[in-house]
Formats: sequence, C-alpha cells, structure tokens
Amino acid sequence: MSDSVSEATLDSLMATIIAAKNKLTECHAQQEQEKKQALEANKFSPCYV
Repeated sequence: MSDSVSEATLDSLMATIIAAKNKLTECHAQQEQEKKQALEANKFSPCYV
C-alpha cells in the first residue's frame, strides 16, 4: 500500500515540476518577445533634433 502512495506522490510532484517548467519557459519566451518589440520600437522612433 505504501508503494502506491509513494508512486502517487511522485507522480503529483512530477506533474507540478513539469507545469512549473512549462510556465517558466512561457514566461521566458514572453520576455524575449517583449525585449524584441522594445528594440524594434526604438529602431523606428523619431529622432527630434
């Protein structure tokens, strides 16, 4: 009985880790996209003299 509880706990932990990894990957991709957009906006910003 303790083996199945332990396995269920490990499965739950693994699912949590995978979800956190996916969220981190998504946040990283979003940060990269925002950084790229900021650089593009700076390229085409008007230069007032």
